[in-house]
Amino acid sequence: MSIFDNFFSQEARDKRTPTHEESVYNAQRIKEEQARVDFSSIWPHVSVEGGGVMDGNVPEWWHNEWLKIQQRKETVSVEVPGTGISVIRDTDGTVIIRGATGSTLIPAGAWTSFLRVAMTIPAGTDLPETGVASPGQSSSRIHPQVKDDRPQMVANRAENERRMQFAMRNQIELQDRLGKDQQQARKQRLREEMR
Repeated sequence: MSIFDNFFSQEARDKRTPTHEESVYNAQRIKEEQARVDFSSIWPHVSVEGGGVMDGNVPEWWHNEWLKIQQRKETVSVEVPGTGISVIRDTDGTVIIRGATGSTLIPAGAWTSFLRVAMTIPAGTDLPETGVASPGQSSSRIHPQVKDDRPQMVANRAENERRMQFAMRNQIELQDRLGKDQQQARKQRLREEMR
């Protein structure tokens, strides 16, 4: 049953030929139905026994790396007091720095380099001034943080809001009118097709 059954006679429906869009849509529906029924038409080289797509269809090197990662265990875990940060070492020698915002993995070979660089950062001193405003504070005169209450600015804001409302109202009316015109044109075209 189609949407035309309620509006047109059986004779008119029999005369009607599907549009190109309807033919494309129907062909797509047939393909989707075939894919649901015949799994191998979409995934031709995947066995459905066992795990389907997850059934060992990954390269051997990837599988070996995954197994190695699964076998790793944390050997040492130290909580840095008052920071919410944990420093963890696993069986491979990899160091994991885990905090509230995420974690960082440092390979065993890079740990000493990391410590060397970390120790060169001066402790307890402020960073030099860069002349940039602090984060979250605008230093722009174009977009000030405070509301400008000068009479001309207030009048401009009110005028802009009035114009915006007027434009929005006109846009909605135009879309409404356009929608009605399109519906009428579509009905007229269907009536002419069915004659």
